[in-house]
Amino acid sequence: MVVKSILNYKTTVMFKSIVKQSMMLALSMLVLFSCSEDFNLDDPEDYTDNVMFNLQKDGNAGHYGCFEFVFPLTLEFPDGATRTVDSYEELRIAIQTWKENNPATRDFPSLVFPVEVVSQDGEAISLDDLAQLRRVAAECDRDFFDRRDRRGHRDRPMRCFDIVFPLTLQFPDGSTVTVNNRLEFKQTIRSWYADNPDAEQRPQLTFPFTVELEDGTQVALDDRGALQRLKEECAGE
Repeated sequence: MVVKSILNYKTTVMFKSIVKQSMMLALSMLVLFSCSEDFNLDDPEDYTDNVMFNLQKDGNAGHYGCFEFVFPLTLEFPDGATRTVDSYEELRIAIQTWKENNPATRDFPSLVFPVEVVSQDGEAISLDDLAQLRRVAAECDRDFFDRRDRRGHRDRPMRCFDIVFPLTLQFPDGSTVTVNNRLEFKQTIRSWYADNPDAEQRPQLTFPFTVELEDGTQVALDDRGALQRLKEECAGE
């Protein structure tokens, strides 16, 4: 009788556990399907949210990531057209406008490489393709884009900061060069990476330097710790 009672107890516990897990799975699927129904890739704004979210996710970049894209960025659209933009605001307008002019397509634009990013450690990185971008993004310990979906991305902050030029770069051999704008920055970094494809160390932004926040405020960063704290503050939800 004792053995039978124990077996009945274990069976009851197992049954309750199965029911609980089934209910949780059903609830998760309901939430997933509800989200999917709310998201419409035929709608230009939803389509744009999707593209913007995935671009930032690929590079773990922007307000919630470890990296910042260095504009200008160039997009190639599914019809072969390209568009170069100087900010996230221009990027959103370009994507949404293209979708409005091409309502039937559900294909997405892609970044034209190389692309440059700045890390939360002050490294300047040039990336030749999407695979490289994703490998660098994997160095980031922030998982915002894995915990959030693309819905409503238009209402989230896009960037943590923009660099205020001029800025001095230091290379692994100790040499330095001052760049006066974003184009000089990108050209200088691309040239260095092309000449040093096997380098294990990366160029660094030299401190102090100034950044402009999304609200237009300018902040002087005195060292790497200040940059890291700024990115942590931006990523805080």
